[in-house]
Amino acid sequence: MNMARNPKLINKLSARMTSDAARLVDAVCAVAGTRGYRVFLVGGPARDLLLGRRLRDVDLAVEGSAGSVAADVPDVIPGVEVVKRSAFGTVTLYFSGAWIDIASTRSEFYRRPGALPTVRPARIDADLRRRDFTVNAMALELAGSDRGRLIDPAGGARDLRARVIRVLHDGSFRDDATRILRAVRLEQRLGFTIEPHTLALMRRDAGYLATISGARIRAELLRVLGEPRSARILLRLDDLGILRAIHTVLAFSPRQARALAWLEREAARPAALWHLGWNAAEKDVAALVTRLALTRGEARALMSFVRLREMEDAIKKARRPSEVDNLLSSSPVVALYAFAAMTQSRPVRGRVVDYLRVLRHVRPRLRGDDLLALGVQPGLEVGQMLHRIRAGRLDGEIRARRREEEAFVRRCLESSVEAR
Repeated sequence: MNMARNPKLINKLSARMTSDAARLVDAVCAVAGTRGYRVFLVGGPARDLLLGRRLRDVDLAVEGSAGSVAADVPDVIPGVEVVKRSAFGTVTLYFSGAWIDIASTRSEFYRRPGALPTVRPARIDADLRRRDFTVNAMALELAGSDRGRLIDPAGGARDLRARVIRVLHDGSFRDDATRILRAVRLEQRLGFTIEPHTLALMRRDAGYLATISGARIRAELLRVLGEPRSARILLRLDDLGILRAIHTVLAFSPRQARALAWLEREAARPAALWHLGWNAAEKDVAALVTRLALTRGEARALMSFVRLREMEDAIKKARRPSEVDNLLSSSPVVALYAFAAMTQSRPVRGRVVDYLRVLRHVRPRLRGDDLLALGVQPGLEVGQMLHRIRAGRLDGEIRARRREEEAFVRRCLESSVEAR
C-alpha cells in the first residue's frame, strides 16, 4: 500500500477550493479531531487533485460517524446547512455557495447482483477497496500528524500515470453493473483507456445490466448526457454493445451524434434521455419507457417522434403550409426538433424547421367574441372558423390584417347561406 506523505497536495487542494469550501473542510477536520476521527479527501476529488484538474466536488470520508460530525459543524461556522442525509451515511453540507459531502468510511457486501449493498463501518483501507476503479480508490489524509499522506492500496497513482481505467476486482461488474457505464464515462472524460482485462470483464458481465432498476439506469445515462463528451461516450457504449445490453433497441450511431450536435447548435437544445430511443418502433416504446424510467413527457415525446418518422413521406409531399401545420401541430415541440435533427431529407427538415420557427406562431387576430359579433354560431362553429382563418393566414390567402380576416368570415358566412 502506497502511503507516501506529500504536503504539497494539501496546498494544491487549498488552491483548488473556494474560500468557503476550504472553511467547511477545516471545520469538518476540527470537529472530527475532537472525536479522534481521521478525515480524508476521497474518490474522484482525490483523483482530480492528483491530475491537476478542477475539482467538480469535495468528497470527504471520516473514520467515525459522519452524521455526528456534520451536526456540529454549524457550531463552528454559523449559517452552515445540513442539506441531505443518505441511507449510506453520507451527509451534504452547504455554506455560502459551497457544497461538500461527508461519508462514514465503510465496507460493502452485495447479497445478489444489482442489489444495493449492505454496509458496515470500516477503516479507510477497506473503504477504498470497495470502490469501482483504482484511480478512484485513493485518499488524501487531511488532519493530524499524517496530514498530506496519500493512501493508495490499489495502485491508483500508477494507473493515473499510465492513463488507464482498471477495475479493482473481477466480480465488481457483477456486484454493480452500473460500473460498466461509469468506466466508459470516466475513460472518455479523462482521455484514458480501459485496460484490456477490465474491458474483457465489461463485455463478459454486460448482461448483468438487466439486474439494475430503471431508475438507476436512468440516473447513470443522465450523467452520461451531462458530460461534455456525451456523444463520444455514447458511441463507445454502442461499440461495446452496452446500450443493447440495457435494451435491444438502444443504439447510438455517428448519424445520431451529428443529430445531437445539430440540436445543440441550431436549436440550442441539449440531448435528452429519450433521444436514445430514436431507433425504436412503436411496439417497443412501452417497454423502453419502463426500462429507462422515462417521465410521462419523455414517453409522449418518444412516441410522437416514432410517429413522425412514419409521416415523413406525407410531410415531404404536402403542398401548402396549412397541410404541414395539420401534420405537425399535435406533436410536442421537443419531438419536432428531434425529428428535424434526425431526418435525412433536407426538404422535410426545412418544412419542420419552418413550422417550428414561423408557422406555429401564426394566430388569427380575431377572437371568439369577434366571430360571434360577425354572426358565427356559438360552439363548434367558432372553433372551426378560427381554424379556417389560421389556415388562410398560413397559405397567404389572408394577410395579417384584422379587416381581411373579417372579410374572410363574411364570405364564409355568405357561402354557407347560399349552400342552404
